[in-house]
Amino acid sequence: MEKKNSKKFTSKKEKKIKIETRDWRVGDLVKVSAYDITGLPTFSYGIITAAGNDAQTKIFPCFKVYDFRRQIEEIVNVYNLEIVSAAS
Repeated sequence: MEKKNSKKFTSKKEKKIKIETRDWRVGDLVKVSAYDITGLPTFSYGIITAAGNDAQTKIFPCFKVYDFRRQIEEIVNVYNLEIVSAAS
């Protein structure tokens, strides 16, 4: 037996946000975050020059990045990178 005041709620279609991801590519402009000896964050910008080590001993992937501020190429873990502009 159904109650008089009960309402049947129908599920409305909610807008779904689709997030597209892609692999990191050579030529991506990235923001490199690091921490100095005092624990303060430092930021610089660079460009990915090569895919990093894919060895099974690494948990996170890494890339070779040319750092514009320090003018050197170094290997950087992906958790220290943020894409600023994707290469086309």
